[in-house]
Amino acid sequence: MAAEHTTAPMGQMSSMAMDDGSDDEDEESVHSAMSNASEFEDDEEVEYLAMEMVNHLPPEQASRLLKNMRAKEKAVQDLLHRNRSLLDSCQHLDSENQALTDRLKESEQVAKQAAEAPKAAPAAAPVPANVDTSYFAKMERGKEEKILILQKERDHLVMQVRRLDAG
Repeated sequence: MAAEHTTAPMGQMSSMAMDDGSDDEDEESVHSAMSNASEFEDDEEVEYLAMEMVNHLPPEQASRLLKNMRAKEKAVQDLLHRNRSLLDSCQHLDSENQALTDRLKESEQVAKQAAEAPKAAPAAAPVPANVDTSYFAKMERGKEEKILILQKERDHLVMQVRRLDAG
């Protein structure tokens, strides 16, 4: 009777975690962080012992025990799923961090080369700045015009003085 209440074996989670088929070092480190592989060696024997114990219990107690075991198995599977998603997030952040580190190193090299370039090369002619010089040009033109006007006036006054002196 109680055997009808079977669930996925308790070791299914551990065997799923270890038999993913991926030999990725990160996943192995996650599995080793969760528990030792030696703890999973006797899973099959433990499962049979648990089922045998359930067969010797009264149906109500067997049902409660299996319900409790299912709940714990679900909690373990949820934790495994969460750990895997955290591992994926960590791997994504690690690759992003590595890419940013590489970009930083490249920009530091470019900055270092740019700092060394002026020392090695002679100073180039300064590049004219984008400054509006029209006001200064007008002032200079105005000064030149005033000089010309004053020179004409001076010449005119010199002529008048000569006329007065001659006349």
